[in-house]
Amino acid sequence: MKQGKPLVSVLTITYNRADLIHKCIESIQRQTYPNYEHVIVDGGSTDDTEEVVMKYHDSHIRYVKLKEKGPAIQMNRAFAESKGEMITFLDDDDEYLPMKISKQVERMEELGKDYGMVYCWMSYYNTENTPPPTS
Repeated sequence: MKQGKPLVSVLTITYNRADLIHKCIESIQRQTYPNYEHVIVDGGSTDDTEEVVMKYHDSHIRYVKLKEKGPAIQMNRAFAESKGEMITFLDDDDEYLPMKISKQVERMEELGKDYGMVYCWMSYYNTENTPPPTS
């Protein structure tokens, strides 16, 4: 029987999101699941993205700044940097609800080795932080 909780790698790629990345980071810090790493790969931002990330002084965060950018380049590097048994993705302008990782790890463990992934629904919000109209 496996001891402890598996390490979950949260992968985030970013570029010039100094104004939004704090929400992404803080939503991961609010997770009820304790055993995670947050790998943030920056595609050479020219704004203050790096300064925003570094202000957190969080040992869970691994920040990598590349000279080149592009989703494939950045995501490949994020995979290479990750050490987790399980991987999840969070865009730099998105947030997780506090129990998201806990629930997904629990579900993966219930399903067993025959399953390689789980997913969940998401809610959309506008800039005023309210759900968009349904019609």
